Amino acid sequence: MKSLPFIVDSKTGLGHFKRLEEFFGVKNAVTFDSKRWGNMSPKYAINDNEKKEISGKDQVLATDYFDTDTLISVSTPLEPSLLHVTKETVKVLDYANQRSGDGFLEPIITANIVVLEVPDIEVVFAPADCAILYVVVNGFDGVLAMHIGAPQAVQDTHLKGVAFFRDILQGDISMAEVFITPHICPRHYLLSAERREHYISISPKVIEYFASQEDDLYGFDFISLVKEDLNTQFGITTFHESELCTFEEAQNGNLFSHRLSSQQPDRYQEGRFNVAFSLSS
Repeated sequence: MKSLPFIVDSKTGLGHFKRLEEFFGVKNAVTFDSKRWGNMSPKYAINDNEKKEISGKDQVLATDYFDTDTLISVSTPLEPSLLHVTKETVKVLDYANQRSGDGFLEPIITANIVVLEVPDIEVVFAPADCAILYVVVNGFDGVLAMHIGAPQAVQDTHLKGVAFFRDILQGDISMAEVFITPHICPRHYLLSAERREHYISISPKVIEYFASQEDDLYGFDFISLVKEDLNTQFGITTFHESELCTFEEAQNGNLFSHRLSSQQPDRYQEGRFNVAFSLSS
């Protein structure tokens, strides 16, 4: 696998794949605050406390097109200049209607799966310590963008999303190119033994993507899981990654690391988004 050039501005934290910008006017950018970093369905909660947290007042429970429970955050503060989405300009697999202050119903993008038509949408975002998986098919004026974190990988969100995209294309998906940013390094993406066993109980295949690291913590290489699944299920072979580790870039002030913010809360801010794709021309 040969990675494409990826640049991060050390002052702003904004970064982009050169090729995506060249062909689609696409960039990814650092956004801001949300304390809910993962979108695990309440039915997969590890205990009652987590189920209560997931189903709390800051979340709306919705049913998506795959008949699975999906969480949509409606309390995240978003500046008007950051998110410009209307029902007419975005084809969305999964959204909830929320009445705005002006009385209009507007779609709320989830952190799971969206299919976008270029260049009619400006921004789609993903929570911190996770990645955006972005699928492009030559000759098709549309893209698939989805948030991929450990909870989504365990629930096969990537397989459901690409299958839906294939149905929209009504053609061969094996020639698709998949762009992934940022790099989620399993050396720094650590889960407890309890969480590891919980994920394995949901999806036994994930066991081979865990590796013991330190202090009863396990690294989870869910990005490799996603890539191998897409190759096995759809024949996709072309993957481009930024190779920018969230942990290392967070130390440089560019991205967010949940681990760093937990270990050194005075130095690293908590609950930051880390990826967004701008599709404006």
